Amino acid sequence: MARGLAVLGMIYVHLVPTEGTTTLAQKACAGVARFLEDKTAVLFCVLVGMAQALQLRQARGEAPSARSVARRSLTLAAAGFALHWLVWPTEILVPLALMMVATGMILRIRMGRNAPAFAAGLLLVFSPIAVAIFAPTSGADWTDADRHVGESAWGWATARFVFLNGNYPLLPWTAFPLCGAAMIARDWNRGGGARSWFFGGLAATVALQLTTLWTARHVRMLGALSPYLASRWTPTTLPFVFLTGATAVTLIAGLSWWEEISASGLPRLAKPLALFGRASLTHYLLHICLVIAPLRIRFPAEDWPLAIGLSAAVIYVAVAGSMTVLWFRRYPRGPFEMLWAIASARDANPSAPGRTARGMPNGANAASGNPHASGPGISPLAQPPIGTARADLRSEE
Repeated sequence: MARGLAVLGMIYVHLVPTEGTTTLAQKACAGVARFLEDKTAVLFCVLVGMAQALQLRQARGEAPSARSVARRSLTLAAAGFALHWLVWPTEILVPLALMMVATGMILRIRMGRNAPAFAAGLLLVFSPIAVAIFAPTSGADWTDADRHVGESAWGWATARFVFLNGNYPLLPWTAFPLCGAAMIARDWNRGGGARSWFFGGLAATVALQLTTLWTARHVRMLGALSPYLASRWTPTTLPFVFLTGATAVTLIAGLSWWEEISASGLPRLAKPLALFGRASLTHYLLHICLVIAPLRIRFPAEDWPLAIGLSAAVIYVAVAGSMTVLWFRRYPRGPFEMLWAIASARDANPSAPGRTARGMPNGANAASGNPHASGPGISPLAQPPIGTARADLRSEE
């Protein structure tokens, strides 16, 4: 379910503009887009890390081969390059593929349950140092048109775009999937842990948000420290990582705790959202190709009115959501998820028994997008639901 919320958030952010608003309702819609803008991608990255760790757990400690990880990542990266150059300049799929490789390598090391958290900590320590070292060079990387030089000119600027100051720099964005993997390694939701993670994450989110607001109002007083204390996406600062990461953890833990304390699990109306998340890659690609690409023909500068963007988002979710429910009554994966499985030489029709990973309560399933019902080779972007959600779906069929 959390993955479904992440995809819906991405669709909303991509289609609803944040500028050119006049009425109170328009400003409210734009405000929601600004609030979600930096959080949906982070949530998705954390869930990817959780899925990779859950795959390893289901495989009883036998990590996927390096060749298998490379095939999956290269296939996703190739799709990302094609989408970027042919349809819409979006970069998330390529860095996500690289994050999957890095997280998979760390999980394969088998240095204990603390390895993902330790690796994430090293990344967070090294990231501001690397940005400070290359700051004199990277300052001119972003043009007045809000485009990075590294996107079009291959060279050191491209390396800085990928690792340091792009939209999704591996330093420190790889810490997000590592955070998700660390949660699974620590059995985060066992024995009522989801409740503790929820309140801890909520307290951290509130504290960090207040600190961010205070920092934004005292830039002059902070002086040279201001760039490092402000929550900024590009280049990504540590406050940004902590704030968005805490928000993602709070949402995931809240959904898991909700399912734990609810006698009947998550509400029945939430199950289509879980199905939407199972086809996350499909909906990410389709809303770009079928909605954004046609809009860019009419509005090359992507300055379409808010009413048009919001209407397009609502229509897409309504139509695609209905089609998704029908699709999963027949197939175990989304359309592009099946193609991805075939392209990366994996089984496109995973087994459907509702088995769960050892020691993982059902509360984790809806929140994390638990992948272990369909085998260790399945993509962490598109997992069948298990537990109560799957049982309900089977009874309906």
